[in-house]
Amino acid sequence: MVSSAANNHFDPCIWKVSVISSSSIDLTEVPLQNDRNLVSLQKTLERLQLNNLSPEKQTTYYSYPYFIHLNILCKDKISSQMARTLVAMGAHPQVTITHRPLHIDGCHNGGKTKYTMIGALVDLNKDQHSQEACDGISLCRPSWVIPLVMDECSVMMQVNVDSGSVNRLVLPTRHLLNADGYKTAIPKESGTKFGSILGTRLDVADLNTSTLLNDKPHRIICIPSATPTLVIGGIGQTNKVIVTAKEFEEFEIIQMTIPATTITCQNSDTTVTTQHIRRVISLPDRIIFSTSAGLFEIFGFYGFLKDTSGASSPIYSTLTPVLPGYCIQEVVLTTHTYTEHVVILAIESRADKEVVLTATIQTGKPLVLKEVLDGNQDTLCEAITQPGSSCSILTGGIYGVHKSTQKGTFVLLVLVKDTDEKTTYYLVSIEDTSDGEVTSFGDWTKLASFPATQIPTGDLGHPIQLAPLEETMSLTDANLNITGLTFIGLVSQHLFMWGNYLLYSSDGGVSIFLLTQYTSSSQILSLSVSHTNAFAFINDFQEAAAE
Repeated sequence: MVSSAANNHFDPCIWKVSVISSSSIDLTEVPLQNDRNLVSLQKTLERLQLNNLSPEKQTTYYSYPYFIHLNILCKDKISSQMARTLVAMGAHPQVTITHRPLHIDGCHNGGKTKYTMIGALVDLNKDQHSQEACDGISLCRPSWVIPLVMDECSVMMQVNVDSGSVNRLVLPTRHLLNADGYKTAIPKESGTKFGSILGTRLDVADLNTSTLLNDKPHRIICIPSATPTLVIGGIGQTNKVIVTAKEFEEFEIIQMTIPATTITCQNSDTTVTTQHIRRVISLPDRIIFSTSAGLFEIFGFYGFLKDTSGASSPIYSTLTPVLPGYCIQEVVLTTHTYTEHVVILAIESRADKEVVLTATIQTGKPLVLKEVLDGNQDTLCEAITQPGSSCSILTGGIYGVHKSTQKGTFVLLVLVKDTDEKTTYYLVSIEDTSDGEVTSFGDWTKLASFPATQIPTGDLGHPIQLAPLEETMSLTDANLNITGLTFIGLVSQHLFMWGNYLLYSSDGGVSIFLLTQYTSSSQILSLSVSHTNAFAFINDFQEAAAE
């Protein structure tokens, strides 16, 4: 991202930030991976025969074998002339690298760390790829190299570049660098190439774009600002995923292979007999795949991370079953969370019952899901329905996860059809009361209910409170189809429910309001919220809105 600045006389330039390796002969950009060996910047640059390195930097720069390479972009092209202008002005890029730590024993979980350095000037006057004529020019293609300080507690870095107040020609630039734990080096005669441990890389043409366009919107399930690699799955009924470690500025299409397991989820298409990915959860240290054959996870390999396990590699990088044979219908995370306290909620559909599962994820440790039962060992549907009724758990949300206890409250949206065919939505909550290794939960509590065939009436533009359980209101015939639920923020009780109507609660689901500003007849397919409490949604008419 680039800071804004107005100038009527020229188009401002920006800094181009690339990651290079000490073994890169021509400073080609490489994925940020896992090598921990310290190397001397001086020896690296001498071997590469790069000129004009600031003398005071030659003996003091030591780093992991990754460096930040800075060029200047003007109108989307590298400008050596602008770089020479900055050198003549005596301007030097100042680079600040900020790390956000993961929750690993022995790491600084209290906040971010920063490192600030001045760029070392180099001259790529022997670059065979350059189209510039350099005869008689003392600086042919000047650029700057800065050691990329790798934090053993972080996989995401923010790089801020500024050349000082004397220079207004190049705007201060902010760039995000994400370590890519899912790349693997493949030696080739023409040089090292990089593949994916997730599967086989495909051409974009191999992705059926018509399937992608006809699919419902693909929600990215992740921890915002804490997840280095993002994955989109559930593309048709295939094992193809879209993977990026660069915020989708660049991405790959990967064909995955799911271990042979009995297919347990057929969706509505019972003719599908091949395994396929249904949805993907991207987390700071791993990716979780919900497939037609159960739940699987794979860890990224980040060799520079602090190893507190005593093993040679505490984090493995193979697709491993978590719940093979389980049909996981829905997986949700806390909307915004501390990276050290990621709580996951999963809903499984079996032939005989609906099951709620949860886990608190610990960095580098395998996922262990536990079933959510109340003090009487009853499931949600057993606790709220009468014999003969049918019960479907549609979705859920998590709020109130405390930083020290790692526990919170779960709210589930349930659709119940009783023996006289009356259908009713229920919002039901349960609190995690686990103590250490002892798993326990409170009681299933009905927060609110409303009939699936009625909604309240009222003036357009004014929220109207639905009737609490024991009260009645003037209702009109309707056909309510609510499919989604999400909380705003980590400890907030503000939640949205959506479908063909948009509902809102400010007290965790006790009082429900109809937001009558949404007047479309189309079904809302996905809704997302930010840490500032703004929200956006899209419906099946591809209409989008934000507040």
